[in-house]
Amino acid sequence: MTFLAQILATKRMSALLAESIGPQRSPLLVANDNNSPN
Repeated sequence: MTFLAQILATKRMSALLAESIGPQRSPLLVANDNNSPN
């Protein structure tokens, strides 16, 4: 698995984890969302 693929997989897992947690988002995940180009 390439480095970029690992990053995408990690972000996808973080997004799924955040959705399962619900409105209680961790500051780290929110920071990742703010820094993402999408």
